[in-house]
Amino acid sequence: MKVTWRYDYFLAFENLHDFYPRVADDDAGFSAELPADAAAHLGMRARARLTEPVISESTTFWKATHGNPIDFTLKKRYLIAILEEVLFVDTKDDRIHCRIARGAPRCSAR
Repeated sequence: MKVTWRYDYFLAFENLHDFYPRVADDDAGFSAELPADAAAHLGMRARARLTEPVISESTTFWKATHGNPIDFTLKKRYLIAILEEVLFVDTKDDRIHCRIARGAPRCSAR
């Protein structure tokens, strides 16, 4: 039998729904109206600050079976942050197309 450990790291936002509404079908996300030619070098950046507790973690364990003789432990570690703003940027020259601030449902560069 083999024992395997894996660690995954995530950045979790405490206040994500300050930026888009909570909906039943969870079909939500950030929205920006941008010119079509922006797609070639489009990036999205988040500005956030860490908050207490800074780190959270969870562990999932899968026990070895005859068909898969590996004990597998997955440890997920989360850095907890408060999202300040979301920026849509040109990755070629760092120009900001538009910015979504807290409470704003979307942004527009048009």
